[in-house]
Amino acid sequence: MKKGFTLIELLVVVAVISILGAMLLPVFSRARENARRTVCLNNLKQLGLATHMYAQDYDGYLPPQGWRTMDHESDYTWQIWTYNSALGRGGYIGPGYLLIGYKSDGSGTGKYISSIEFFYCPSCTKCVYWSGHLKLSIMKQRWESSNTDGCRIPYAWNHSEAIYKHSWSSSSPGYGKIDRAAKLGYVWIADAYWPASVPVSPGVPPYLGNHLYNSMPMGFNCLFFDGSVKWIPDPDHNIANTGGNYRTEPSLCKFWTMVTQNSY
Repeated sequence: MKKGFTLIELLVVVAVISILGAMLLPVFSRARENARRTVCLNNLKQLGLATHMYAQDYDGYLPPQGWRTMDHESDYTWQIWTYNSALGRGGYIGPGYLLIGYKSDGSGTGKYISSIEFFYCPSCTKCVYWSGHLKLSIMKQRWESSNTDGCRIPYAWNHSEAIYKHSWSSSSPGYGKIDRAAKLGYVWIADAYWPASVPVSPGVPPYLGNHLYNSMPMGFNCLFFDGSVKWIPDPDHNIANTGGNYRTEPSLCKFWTMVTQNSY
Protein backbone atom coordinates (compact mmCIF):
# COMPACT_ATOMS: atom_id res chain seq x y z
CA MET A 1 0.00 0.00 0.00
CA LYS A 2 1.43 3.40 -1.01
CA LYS A 3 1.88 5.83 1.83
CA GLY A 4 0.80 9.50 1.61
CA PHE A 5 2.92 12.50 2.42
CA THR A 6 3.85 13.06 6.01
CA LEU A 7 3.15 16.36 7.72
CA ILE A 8 6.83 17.25 7.70
CA GLU A 9 7.08 16.57 3.98
CA LEU A 10 4.07 18.77 3.30
CA LEU A 11 5.55 21.56 5.40
CA VAL A 12 8.82 21.32 3.47
CA VAL A 13 6.95 21.57 0.16
CA VAL A 14 4.97 24.60 1.39
CA ALA A 15 8.19 26.25 2.61
CA VAL A 16 9.91 25.68 -0.74
CA ILE A 17 6.93 27.11 -2.63
CA SER A 18 6.87 30.14 -0.33
CA ILE A 19 10.57 30.77 -0.87
CA LEU A 20 10.23 30.47 -4.64
CA GLY A 21 7.23 32.81 -4.58
CA ALA A 22 9.14 35.40 -2.59
CA MET A 23 12.02 35.17 -5.06
CA LEU A 24 9.82 35.44 -8.14
CA LEU A 25 7.43 38.13 -6.90
CA PRO A 26 9.86 41.03 -7.48
CA VAL A 27 10.58 39.67 -10.95
CA PHE A 28 6.88 39.58 -11.84
CA SER A 29 6.40 43.03 -10.30
CA ARG A 30 9.21 44.49 -12.41
CA ALA A 31 7.81 42.81 -15.50
CA ARG A 32 4.39 44.37 -14.89
CA GLU A 33 5.91 47.80 -14.32
CA ASN A 34 8.02 47.48 -17.49
CA ALA A 35 4.84 46.70 -19.41
CA ARG A 36 3.11 49.75 -17.92
CA ARG A 37 6.15 51.87 -18.75
CA THR A 38 5.97 50.70 -22.38
CA VAL A 39 2.27 51.62 -22.59
CA CYS A 40 3.09 55.01 -21.09
CA LEU A 41 5.88 55.58 -23.61
CA ASN A 42 3.50 54.72 -26.45
CA ASN A 43 0.97 57.20 -25.03
CA LEU A 44 3.53 59.96 -25.26
CA LYS A 45 4.49 58.90 -28.78
CA GLN A 46 0.85 59.24 -29.83
CA LEU A 47 0.59 62.64 -28.17
CA GLY A 48 3.71 63.68 -30.05
CA LEU A 49 2.19 62.67 -33.39
CA ALA A 50 -1.01 64.50 -32.46
CA THR A 51 0.94 67.65 -31.57
CA HIS A 52 2.63 67.68 -34.97
CA MET A 53 -0.73 67.18 -36.69
CA TYR A 54 -2.12 70.11 -34.71
CA ALA A 55 0.87 72.28 -35.65
CA GLN A 56 0.33 71.50 -39.34
CA ASP A 57 -3.21 72.85 -39.03
CA TYR A 58 -2.16 76.02 -37.20
CA ASP A 59 0.83 77.36 -39.12
CA GLY A 60 3.39 75.55 -37.02
CA TYR A 61 2.12 76.79 -33.67
CA LEU A 62 1.87 74.62 -30.58
CA PRO A 63 -1.41 74.34 -28.67
CA PRO A 64 -1.87 77.59 -26.69
CA GLN A 65 -0.61 77.56 -23.12
CA GLY A 66 -3.76 79.45 -22.10
CA TRP A 67 -7.26 79.93 -23.46
CA ARG A 68 -7.70 81.28 -26.95
CA THR A 69 -8.21 84.76 -25.53
CA MET A 70 -4.89 84.30 -23.68
CA ASP A 71 -6.33 85.70 -20.45
CA HIS A 72 -5.39 82.75 -18.30
CA GLU A 73 -2.17 80.93 -17.47
CA SER A 74 -2.34 77.64 -15.62
CA ASP A 75 -0.36 77.18 -12.42
CA TYR A 76 -0.42 73.44 -12.85
CA THR A 77 1.41 71.83 -15.74
CA TRP A 78 -0.66 68.66 -15.43
CA GLN A 79 -3.94 70.43 -16.28
CA ILE A 80 -5.52 70.25 -19.72
CA TRP A 81 -8.75 72.07 -18.82
CA THR A 82 -9.17 74.77 -16.20
CA TYR A 83 -12.02 76.93 -14.96
CA ASN A 84 -11.90 80.47 -13.60
CA SER A 85 -14.82 81.06 -11.23
CA ALA A 86 -14.22 84.82 -11.22
CA LEU A 87 -14.65 84.97 -15.00
CA GLY A 88 -17.37 82.33 -14.99
CA ARG A 89 -15.85 80.26 -17.77
CA GLY A 90 -13.06 77.88 -18.59
CA GLY A 91 -11.16 76.41 -21.48
CA TYR A 92 -8.63 73.89 -22.69
CA ILE A 93 -4.94 74.61 -22.23
CA GLY A 94 -1.82 73.07 -23.71
CA PRO A 95 -2.26 69.43 -24.80
CA GLY A 96 -5.96 69.71 -23.97
CA TYR A 97 -6.44 71.18 -27.44
CA LEU A 98 -5.56 67.76 -28.85
CA LEU A 99 -8.98 66.63 -27.57
CA ILE A 100 -10.76 68.58 -30.30
CA GLY A 101 -13.62 66.40 -31.51
CA TYR A 102 -14.46 64.75 -28.19
CA LYS A 103 -17.53 65.65 -26.19
CA SER A 104 -17.43 66.57 -22.52
CA ASP A 105 -18.32 63.00 -21.50
CA GLY A 106 -15.39 61.56 -23.46
CA SER A 107 -17.48 60.27 -26.35
CA GLY A 108 -17.10 61.35 -29.95
CA THR A 109 -14.31 61.12 -32.50
CA GLY A 110 -11.03 62.88 -31.91
CA LYS A 111 -9.43 64.90 -34.67
CA TYR A 112 -5.89 64.39 -33.41
CA ILE A 113 -5.94 61.39 -31.06
CA SER A 114 -7.79 58.10 -31.49
CA SER A 115 -8.21 57.40 -27.77
CA ILE A 116 -8.60 59.58 -24.70
CA GLU A 117 -6.59 56.95 -22.79
CA PHE A 118 -3.41 58.40 -24.28
CA PHE A 119 -3.72 60.99 -21.51
CA TYR A 120 -3.67 58.31 -18.83
CA CYS A 121 -0.55 56.55 -17.50
CA PRO A 122 -1.38 53.05 -16.20
CA SER A 123 1.46 53.30 -13.68
CA CYS A 124 -0.17 56.13 -11.70
CA THR A 125 -2.01 53.89 -9.25
CA LYS A 126 -0.37 54.59 -5.87
CA CYS A 127 -0.73 58.35 -5.68
CA VAL A 128 -2.53 60.32 -3.00
CA TYR A 129 -4.25 62.23 -5.82
CA TRP A 130 -5.38 59.10 -7.62
CA SER A 131 -8.75 58.34 -6.04
CA GLY A 132 -10.18 61.84 -6.26
CA HIS A 133 -8.69 63.29 -9.42
CA LEU A 134 -6.91 60.96 -11.82
CA LYS A 135 -9.25 58.09 -12.54
CA LEU A 136 -10.18 58.05 -16.20
CA SER A 137 -13.88 58.42 -15.32
CA ILE A 138 -13.16 61.54 -13.23
CA MET A 139 -11.00 63.00 -15.98
CA LYS A 140 -13.96 62.65 -18.35
CA GLN A 141 -16.34 64.28 -15.88
CA ARG A 142 -14.15 67.34 -15.53
CA TRP A 143 -13.74 68.13 -19.20
CA GLU A 144 -15.62 71.28 -20.09
CA SER A 145 -17.18 71.45 -16.63
CA SER A 146 -17.36 74.30 -14.11
CA ASN A 147 -15.40 72.27 -11.57
CA THR A 148 -12.84 74.72 -10.22
CA ASP A 149 -10.27 71.96 -9.81
CA GLY A 150 -10.06 71.52 -13.56
CA CYS A 151 -9.20 68.37 -15.48
CA ARG A 152 -5.80 66.99 -14.55
CA ILE A 153 -3.77 64.16 -16.03
CA PRO A 154 -0.77 62.06 -14.90
CA TYR A 155 1.45 63.88 -17.40
CA ALA A 156 3.03 67.32 -17.14
CA TRP A 157 3.63 69.62 -20.10
CA ASN A 158 6.18 72.33 -20.78
CA HIS A 159 4.82 75.86 -20.66
CA SER A 160 8.03 77.40 -19.37
CA GLU A 161 9.44 80.71 -20.59
CA ALA A 162 11.66 78.76 -22.99
CA ILE A 163 8.61 77.73 -25.04
CA TYR A 164 5.87 80.33 -24.44
CA LYS A 165 5.66 84.04 -23.73
CA HIS A 166 4.23 84.80 -20.28
CA SER A 167 2.83 87.76 -18.44
CA TRP A 168 6.05 87.81 -16.40
CA SER A 169 8.35 87.15 -19.38
CA SER A 170 7.67 88.73 -22.78
CA SER A 171 10.59 87.02 -24.54
CA SER A 172 10.71 83.36 -25.45
CA PRO A 173 13.18 81.51 -27.72
CA GLY A 174 10.47 79.02 -28.65
CA TYR A 175 7.75 81.63 -29.20
CA GLY A 176 5.12 78.89 -29.23
CA LYS A 177 6.37 77.39 -32.50
CA ILE A 178 6.99 73.66 -32.79
CA ASP A 179 9.98 73.96 -35.13
CA ARG A 180 11.77 76.37 -32.79
CA ALA A 181 11.01 74.21 -29.76
CA ALA A 182 12.25 71.11 -31.60
CA LYS A 183 15.55 72.84 -32.46
CA LEU A 184 15.99 73.75 -28.81
CA GLY A 185 15.63 70.04 -28.03
CA TYR A 186 13.47 70.54 -24.95
CA VAL A 187 10.94 68.23 -23.31
CA TRP A 188 7.28 68.75 -24.32
CA ILE A 189 5.39 66.23 -22.14
CA ALA A 190 6.64 63.92 -19.39
CA ASP A 191 5.51 61.85 -16.43
CA ALA A 192 4.17 64.25 -13.83
CA TYR A 193 5.59 64.25 -10.33
CA TRP A 194 4.33 66.11 -7.28
CA PRO A 195 6.12 64.98 -4.12
CA ALA A 196 4.72 65.36 -0.63
CA SER A 197 7.97 67.15 0.26
CA VAL A 198 11.37 68.04 -1.20
CA PRO A 199 13.79 66.37 -0.81
CA VAL A 200 11.73 63.28 -1.52
CA SER A 201 11.40 60.72 1.25
CA PRO A 202 11.34 56.93 0.76
CA GLY A 203 8.02 55.38 1.67
CA VAL A 204 6.09 58.68 1.62
CA PRO A 205 3.55 58.52 -1.26
CA PRO A 206 3.65 61.55 -3.55
CA TYR A 207 0.51 63.46 -4.41
CA LEU A 208 1.14 62.56 -8.01
CA GLY A 209 3.73 60.34 -9.69
CA ASN A 210 4.28 57.46 -12.11
CA HIS A 211 6.68 54.48 -12.16
CA LEU A 212 7.24 54.50 -8.42
CA TYR A 213 9.45 52.28 -6.30
CA ASN A 214 9.25 52.79 -2.57
CA SER A 215 7.05 55.82 -3.37
CA MET A 216 9.77 57.49 -5.46
CA PRO A 217 10.01 57.62 -9.28
CA MET A 218 12.84 55.58 -10.76
CA GLY A 219 12.76 57.64 -13.93
CA PHE A 220 10.57 59.57 -16.32
CA ASN A 221 9.15 58.89 -19.76
CA CYS A 222 9.69 62.03 -21.82
CA LEU A 223 8.32 63.28 -25.12
CA PHE A 224 10.48 65.85 -26.90
CA PHE A 225 9.21 68.47 -29.33
CA ASP A 226 10.76 66.68 -32.29
CA GLY A 227 8.42 63.74 -31.58
CA SER A 228 11.02 61.42 -30.08
CA VAL A 229 10.34 59.64 -26.78
CA LYS A 230 12.82 58.44 -24.21
CA TRP A 231 12.98 56.87 -20.77
CA ILE A 232 15.20 59.06 -18.55
CA PRO A 233 16.39 56.98 -15.57
CA ASP A 234 16.59 58.72 -12.21
CA PRO A 235 17.71 56.03 -9.72
CA ASP A 236 19.36 58.60 -7.45
CA HIS A 237 16.31 60.92 -7.62
CA ASN A 238 18.27 63.92 -8.86
CA ILE A 239 15.48 64.99 -11.21
CA ALA A 240 12.81 64.33 -8.58
CA ASN A 241 14.57 66.60 -6.12
CA THR A 242 15.30 69.34 -8.65
CA GLY A 243 12.01 69.98 -10.38
CA GLY A 244 9.42 68.33 -8.20
CA ASN A 245 6.26 70.06 -9.39
CA TYR A 246 7.33 70.83 -12.97
CA ARG A 247 5.82 74.29 -12.84
CA THR A 248 7.04 77.41 -14.62
CA GLU A 249 8.78 79.20 -11.77
CA PRO A 250 12.49 79.55 -12.59
CA SER A 251 13.54 77.59 -9.52
CA LEU A 252 11.59 74.56 -10.73
CA CYS A 253 12.22 74.84 -14.46
CA LYS A 254 15.46 72.93 -14.87
CA PHE A 255 13.62 69.78 -15.90
CA TRP A 256 12.05 71.51 -18.88
CA THR A 257 15.41 72.54 -20.32
CA MET A 258 16.70 68.96 -20.33
CA VAL A 259 17.53 68.06 -23.94
CA THR A 260 17.62 64.79 -25.86
CA GLN A 261 21.41 64.57 -25.82
CA ASN A 262 21.54 64.62 -22.01
CA SER A 263 20.89 61.79 -19.58
CA TYR A 264 20.70 64.48 -16.86
